[in-house]
Amino acid sequence: MSSENWFYAADGTQQGPVGFYQLRTLAQEGTIKPDTLIWREGMENWVKAETVDGVLDEAPASDASPGPIPSNPYAAPSATQITAAVETDFELIPKNLPEPPVKLDLGFCLSQGWKLMKANFVSLFLFGLVYLIILILVSALFQALYEPLGIETVPDPNNPFTPTVISGFGQAFLLEFLSTLIEIFLGLGSARYLLNLISGEDFELSDLFSQGDKVFKTLLATILYFIAVSIGLIFLVVPGIIVAIRLGHYQTVIVERNLGPVEALRFSWQLTRHNVGALLVLGLAAIGIGLVGALALVVGLIPALIVVYCAFTIAYKFLQLGPEKMAALAERTGRA
Repeated sequence: MSSENWFYAADGTQQGPVGFYQLRTLAQEGTIKPDTLIWREGMENWVKAETVDGVLDEAPASDASPGPIPSNPYAAPSATQITAAVETDFELIPKNLPEPPVKLDLGFCLSQGWKLMKANFVSLFLFGLVYLIILILVSALFQALYEPLGIETVPDPNNPFTPTVISGFGQAFLLEFLSTLIEIFLGLGSARYLLNLISGEDFELSDLFSQGDKVFKTLLATILYFIAVSIGLIFLVVPGIIVAIRLGHYQTVIVERNLGPVEALRFSWQLTRHNVGALLVLGLAAIGIGLVGALALVVGLIPALIVVYCAFTIAYKFLQLGPEKMAALAERTGRA
């Protein structure tokens, strides 16, 4: 329903076309009331908005009688109007963020993440498998280098996966640094892959290895990010959570816009304004989805993680493009 083209009556005239998400926004703003007449292609007659599921969710109640209906209200809109309903030549990477800020639609992000997972499961699974294998091999290689490099460790009773280094601190730090660079490199490649998938561009395994020129700027951005979050956590925890959410898209920003560390963090801060609560709920939903997937005999964890990663990248694009363009993009690419 999100990609359908709707018309509504206002002040005796026919308004539109608009997409379904914009129709809901108009209802929330009070422009469309329960007794406002609405219509879309395929409907025999105009109907009251209150009779169409989803239009009036959280919309204010009607406080006035409906205005006069448009002349010949049952006439179908022209083909030109319908074609104009969804803009198809919009910029996938807009120069400016929308004003006022877009309200994140969690249902859209999660449902589109689910559809992307179903439509591209094999490709996404293989991509994730390669990603995981590389990380495992790198970790095994570096562990094998401990003894030749003179690094000694003892088991940590509190963390069985990470032993405590007791000698060879410099060598251990170097290996940890290299491991971090590799993780950043693969993370950037993953972001590029998902952005291509969502935007309807070619997405290939080679995307995983395509972002090497952005590793060091991302490293610096990551350091700044953790400093900012740590300072926020010192002040009663909540500010740290807010900072983590507001700045959390910096890596994807670097991949898509090739900004510097400070600029990427600033862009993420602006992008997420007025949506901290929604992004927090999305994060909690992601945790819930992951737990449900893990409980489903572990097998369900794989598609659950794919849905989560897709949903977060969709949210990133949604905050830039808005509901109408995202719905049009999903329709145009046929990938969601």
